[in-house]
Amino acid sequence: TIQGYDEKYDWKYLTIGTGYHYTLNTNASLGLEFNYKKAFDSKMSENWHNSTFELNNVEGYSIKIPFDTMLSRNLLFYTDYIFEYWNIGASNTINGYYEPNSVTKMNTINFGLKYRY
Repeated sequence: TIQGYDEKYDWKYLTIGTGYHYTLNTNASLGLEFNYKKAFDSKMSENWHNSTFELNNVEGYSIKIPFDTMLSRNLLFYTDYIFEYWNIGASNTINGYYEPNSVTKMNTINFGLKYRY
C-alpha cells in the first residue's frame, strides 16, 4: 500500500434482466431478479503516475431477492438482498504499467418503509 495513492474506476453500463415476483398472500410478495451488465467507456485513473487506463471487457451480473409486506393500508415494509459480481479485464499498458484483471463481489441488504398516500 502506498500512502496517498488513489484509484478511481469509472464506467457506464447497459443492463438486461428478468425477474419473477411471487405473491405469498394478499399482503406479501417474494421475488427473484437477474441482470446481466455490460460496461463501456471503462477507465481506471490513478494519481501515482497520473495515468488513465482503458479497461478491457468489463461485464457482470446481479441477483436480487426482494421481499415486501403491507403493515397497514398505507405502510409497506420492504427488504432485499443483492449479490453483484463484476469481471474487470486487464487494461492497456502505459509506460510499462497496467491495471491487471480483477473481480469485484458485493453483497448488499436494503430495508425500509414506504408510505402510500
